Amino acid sequence: MKLFIYEHLSCGGAAGDDLSAGMMAEGRAMLCAAMESFGKVDGIDPFTVNGGEGFCEALERCDAALVIAPETFGTLEKITARVQTAGKINLGCVPQAVRQTGDKLAFARIMDKAGVPHPKTYAVDATFDPEQLFDGRWILKPVDGAGSEGFTIMEGALLEIHPSDGMIAQEFIEGDPMSLSVVSGARWRVILSVNKQKFGADMKYAGGEILDDPPWGECIDIVEKISRAINGLRGYWGVDFIKTPNGPVVMEVNPRLTTSFCGLAGAIRPNPAEFIMAAARGGDIPQVASRRRITFTSNGRIALQ
Repeated sequence: MKLFIYEHLSCGGAAGDDLSAGMMAEGRAMLCAAMESFGKVDGIDPFTVNGGEGFCEALERCDAALVIAPETFGTLEKITARVQTAGKINLGCVPQAVRQTGDKLAFARIMDKAGVPHPKTYAVDATFDPEQLFDGRWILKPVDGAGSEGFTIMEGALLEIHPSDGMIAQEFIEGDPMSLSVVSGARWRVILSVNKQKFGADMKYAGGEILDDPPWGECIDIVEKISRAINGLRGYWGVDFIKTPNGPVVMEVNPRLTTSFCGLAGAIRPNPAEFIMAAARGGDIPQVASRRRITFTSNGRIALQ
């Protein structure tokens, strides 16, 4: 099977956009990790493009595609839809699931309905008054942003913001930032790892640590509830949450490969790409045979524990 792995930023899809060096480095790290991981799967011939060959030409000559792209402005949703329209096997989430997770205001409503703990979330519109809604710190973020780009920790009144800016406000949750690496098939889902997340003082993502502990019951329950609430979460996806004394509070779902994938190949057995292929092929649920602790930076640098 010829597998086209497309990482939007490093494959030239965002040429001319105002991108941070950190976003470009993260994208390249995920692409390299995916190429290596899928290259170890029998019968899979992964390839990518580096700005020379166009996306359409590469899509024509592949059997399946794995898309890694930001949710911002519907980018991931649109590219995934092109894969499906071309009749290729999509190894990721379906466009509808990408849309539901990408819109943070809509996602908050879905979580509330599903009974999943989630921060209080509000649109920043003409009626928005943070002093009436929040007791202390809160977070200002884009409604469809990816990663930690555009996050600002606020306290008290908000100055110089307009309803057209496409921002939301969320209560600040005290606790430890964590994530889950999940793979879903049509009939099953498995948590590959529980991960710690690291952020700098400027709220920029700085990497994390894949733990060797198995997921605990609350994590499994959250993944089940999210999967029932959002149809079409397929392949690899991530859950960002805050670990609090009262249990996990889900911040968002990333409907694509996350930077944690960079450490997974060295942290778990079998190879994480084997799980994604089993999901795409409709195979039985694989089991994680072993886990070990690994730390990684946002640019994919690995350190064994």
